[in-house]
Amino acid sequence: MSRLLEFFDGDAESFGFFYPRDYAVLGFATLEEAREAEMQLEAAGFGERELLLAGGQDVLETYRQIREDAGFWDRFKRALTKSVGTEYDYIQDDIALAEKGGAFLVAYCPTTLESERMRRFAARLKPAIARRYTAMAIEDLS
Repeated sequence: MSRLLEFFDGDAESFGFFYPRDYAVLGFATLEEAREAEMQLEAAGFGERELLLAGGQDVLETYRQIREDAGFWDRFKRALTKSVGTEYDYIQDDIALAEKGGAFLVAYCPTTLESERMRRFAARLKPAIARRYTAMAIEDLS
Protein backbone atom coordinates (compact mmCIF):
# COMPACT_ATOMS: atom_id res chain seq x y z
CA MET A 1 0.00 0.00 0.00
CA SER A 2 1.27 3.50 -0.80
CA ARG A 3 2.38 5.83 2.02
CA LEU A 4 -0.57 8.13 1.34
CA LEU A 5 -3.14 5.34 1.51
CA GLU A 6 -1.47 3.98 4.67
CA PHE A 7 -1.69 7.44 6.25
CA PHE A 8 -5.42 7.51 5.51
CA ASP A 9 -5.93 3.85 6.43
CA GLY A 10 -7.04 3.24 2.85
CA ASP A 11 -9.94 5.70 3.21
CA ALA A 12 -9.02 8.51 0.84
CA GLU A 13 -10.91 7.67 -2.32
CA SER A 14 -14.05 8.87 -4.02
CA PHE A 15 -15.29 7.93 -7.49
CA GLY A 16 -12.05 6.01 -7.99
CA PHE A 17 -9.94 9.12 -7.34
CA PHE A 18 -7.67 10.14 -4.47
CA TYR A 19 -9.96 12.27 -2.29
CA PRO A 20 -8.60 12.98 1.23
CA ARG A 21 -11.75 14.41 2.83
CA ASP A 22 -11.09 17.01 5.56
CA TYR A 23 -7.50 17.52 4.41
CA ALA A 24 -5.69 20.25 2.54
CA VAL A 25 -3.19 19.27 -0.14
CA LEU A 26 -0.35 21.66 -0.92
CA GLY A 27 1.89 20.82 -3.87
CA PHE A 28 5.38 22.30 -4.18
CA ALA A 29 7.91 22.35 -7.00
CA THR A 30 10.58 20.71 -4.83
CA LEU A 31 10.88 18.43 -1.84
CA GLU A 32 12.88 21.14 -0.05
CA GLU A 33 10.00 23.64 -0.39
CA ALA A 34 7.55 21.05 0.94
CA ARG A 35 9.85 20.29 3.90
CA GLU A 36 10.08 23.98 4.74
CA ALA A 37 6.29 24.25 4.64
CA GLU A 38 6.01 21.16 6.85
CA MET A 39 8.34 22.75 9.44
CA GLN A 40 6.27 25.95 9.42
CA LEU A 41 3.01 24.04 9.91
CA GLU A 42 4.56 21.98 12.73
CA ALA A 43 5.73 25.21 14.38
CA ALA A 44 2.15 26.49 14.06
CA GLY A 45 0.86 23.51 16.03
CA PHE A 46 0.07 20.80 13.48
CA GLY A 47 0.83 17.39 14.96
CA GLU A 48 2.52 14.32 13.52
CA ARG A 49 -0.78 12.61 12.71
CA GLU A 50 -2.09 15.79 11.05
CA LEU A 51 0.68 16.15 8.45
CA LEU A 52 2.22 13.97 5.81
CA LEU A 53 5.00 14.90 3.42
CA ALA A 54 4.84 12.88 0.21
CA GLY A 55 7.32 12.94 -2.63
CA GLY A 56 6.18 12.88 -6.23
CA GLN A 57 6.84 9.15 -6.51
CA ASP A 58 4.56 8.53 -3.50
CA VAL A 59 1.77 10.44 -5.21
CA LEU A 60 2.26 8.62 -8.51
CA GLU A 61 2.22 5.27 -6.69
CA THR A 62 -1.00 6.22 -4.89
CA TYR A 63 -2.77 7.14 -8.12
CA ARG A 64 -1.50 3.98 -9.81
CA GLN A 65 -2.73 1.82 -6.94
CA ILE A 66 -6.15 3.46 -6.82
CA ARG A 67 -6.53 3.04 -10.58
CA GLU A 68 -5.52 -0.63 -10.43
CA ASP A 69 -7.80 -1.39 -7.46
CA ALA A 70 -10.85 0.29 -8.97
CA GLY A 71 -13.82 -1.95 -9.65
CA PHE A 72 -16.31 -1.57 -12.48
CA TRP A 73 -18.46 0.99 -10.63
CA ASP A 74 -15.44 3.14 -9.72
CA ARG A 75 -14.23 3.04 -13.34
CA PHE A 76 -17.71 4.07 -14.53
CA LYS A 77 -17.86 6.97 -12.05
CA ARG A 78 -14.31 8.02 -13.00
CA ALA A 79 -15.28 8.10 -16.69
CA LEU A 80 -18.33 10.21 -15.85
CA THR A 81 -16.23 12.59 -13.76
CA LYS A 82 -13.73 13.00 -16.61
CA SER A 83 -16.49 14.50 -18.74
CA VAL A 84 -17.32 17.02 -16.01
CA GLY A 85 -13.75 17.87 -14.98
CA THR A 86 -12.93 18.85 -11.38
CA GLU A 87 -11.35 15.81 -9.72
CA TYR A 88 -9.94 14.51 -13.00
CA ASP A 89 -8.37 17.88 -13.83
CA TYR A 90 -6.87 18.15 -10.34
CA ILE A 91 -5.40 14.64 -10.65
CA GLN A 92 -3.79 15.61 -13.94
CA ASP A 93 -2.26 18.69 -12.27
CA ASP A 94 -0.96 16.53 -9.40
CA ILE A 95 0.54 13.98 -11.78
CA ALA A 96 2.26 16.68 -13.84
CA LEU A 97 3.79 18.24 -10.71
CA ALA A 98 4.82 14.83 -9.33
CA GLU A 99 6.46 13.84 -12.63
CA LYS A 100 8.51 17.06 -12.53
CA GLY A 101 9.88 16.13 -9.09
CA GLY A 102 7.36 18.04 -7.00
CA ALA A 103 6.36 17.10 -3.48
CA PHE A 104 3.10 17.33 -1.56
CA LEU A 105 2.13 18.21 1.95
CA VAL A 106 -1.17 16.86 3.26
CA ALA A 107 -2.56 18.63 6.34
CA TYR A 108 -5.65 17.92 8.44
CA CYS A 109 -8.08 20.77 7.83
CA PRO A 110 -11.62 19.73 8.85
CA THR A 111 -13.29 23.09 9.54
CA THR A 112 -13.93 26.38 7.78
CA LEU A 113 -11.81 28.13 10.42
CA GLU A 114 -8.87 25.84 9.66
CA SER A 115 -9.49 26.29 5.96
CA GLU A 116 -9.00 30.04 6.36
CA ARG A 117 -5.87 29.40 8.41
CA MET A 118 -4.53 27.12 5.64
CA ARG A 119 -5.44 29.73 3.01
CA ARG A 120 -3.21 32.22 4.87
CA PHE A 121 -0.37 29.68 4.97
CA ALA A 122 -0.80 29.02 1.25
CA ALA A 123 -0.68 32.75 0.48
CA ARG A 124 2.62 32.99 2.35
CA LEU A 125 4.16 29.68 1.18
CA LYS A 126 3.12 30.02 -2.49
CA PRO A 127 2.57 26.33 -3.35
CA ALA A 128 1.90 25.37 -6.96
CA ILE A 129 -1.24 23.53 -5.77
CA ALA A 130 -3.41 24.43 -2.78
CA ARG A 131 -6.79 22.83 -2.21
CA ARG A 132 -8.97 21.46 0.57
CA TYR A 133 -11.19 18.41 0.20
CA THR A 134 -14.57 18.65 1.94
CA ALA A 135 -17.46 16.23 2.00
CA MET A 136 -19.18 18.07 -0.85
CA ALA A 137 -16.50 19.93 -2.83
CA ILE A 138 -12.87 20.68 -3.47
CA GLU A 139 -12.02 24.17 -2.25
CA ASP A 140 -9.26 26.18 -3.94
CA LEU A 141 -6.98 27.65 -1.28
CA SER A 142 -4.81 29.75 -3.57
